[in-house]
Amino acid sequence: MNGTYWLHGAVFAALLLLNLSTARAAEPASAALQQINAQLSAAIADDDADELCRRMAGSVAVERVSQRVFGQTWQSSDPTQRAQLKGHLLRLLVQGYASAMTDAEVRSIEYRTQKSSDTYAVVIADIPTTTGSRNRARFRLAIIDGRWLVTDVMVEGISLVSVLRSSYKSVGARLGIDGLLAKLEQGSAATGN
Repeated sequence: MNGTYWLHGAVFAALLLLNLSTARAAEPASAALQQINAQLSAAIADDDADELCRRMAGSVAVERVSQRVFGQTWQSSDPTQRAQLKGHLLRLLVQGYASAMTDAEVRSIEYRTQKSSDTYAVVIADIPTTTGSRNRARFRLAIIDGRWLVTDVMVEGISLVSVLRSSYKSVGARLGIDGLLAKLEQGSAATGN
C-alpha cells in the first residue's frame, strides 16, 4: 500500500476495531477494545456486511463524530439530512475497516491505556500486519449512555475527525447540505454501496 492509502485505511481500521456496544462503563477501555475486536473480525471473516455495520453503529459515537465532521453543515441540517449524513459516515467507516483489516493480525493486537478518567480514555493499539510491520493507533473514547464509544482515532498523529472534517467542510460550504449529500451519494454509488 502506498503511504496515503495505508494512512486512510489504518485510520478507518483503527477506529473500527472497536465494537463497544456491550461494554460496561466499569470495564477498562483497553479490555473492551480487545474483547470486542474479535467479534468485529468474525463479521469480516463471515463476510457479513450488515452485522459489521450494526456492530460499528454500536461502537462509534456516530452522532458526536458526525457533528464534529460535518460542523456547520450539520448545524444547518434537518433531522432527515442528519440521518443521511450519519448513514454515509457509517458506511465510509465500515468500508475502511473491511479494507484495512485484510493485512492485520487481529489476534496479536496489543492494547494499552495511555490516559483515563471516569468518562474519557485514550487507548493505544499496536496492530501487527501479515507483512511483519506494526501500525499504531490512538483511540479516543468517551462513556456515553453507560458505554465506551469511540469519538476519534489518530494514526501517525493525524486525527480521523480532522481529516474527514477538512474533506467535507469546503464541499458543504460551497454546495450546501443538499450538494454535500449528493456528493456523498455519488461516492456511495461509485463504490457499489
